[in-house]
Amino acid sequence: MEEQGTFEGFEEITNYSHFKEKSTRKFIDGFFKKHTIKAEAEDYANSLICIAYNIDRYNSAASPKNISTLMESYNNTMASLRELYPETPEIDGSLASLLTESQAK
Repeated sequence: MEEQGTFEGFEEITNYSHFKEKSTRKFIDGFFKKHTIKAEAEDYANSLICIAYNIDRYNSAASPKNISTLMESYNNTMASLRELYPETPEIDGSLASLLTESQAK
């Protein structure tokens, strides 16, 4: 029977594997391909990498520690980064035309 592969980043945690740091860097690279880098955003991105590094260190310790506080900090920082770039909903072309017509009347 053939063994099923593992998705990248989901392999077993043995020693310091950098799995959270790697996924965070991948997220940041993709995020800034879509958004212009602001100084505050760069600071949040650096904070995410630092927190991810510590999460990895906690997970790879001889007796792993609880990462809940670090994850809360990570999630709050992630939310703060995303708040700097609010998403604007796209309006269908026909709906945009109707809105323009209604404003003209």
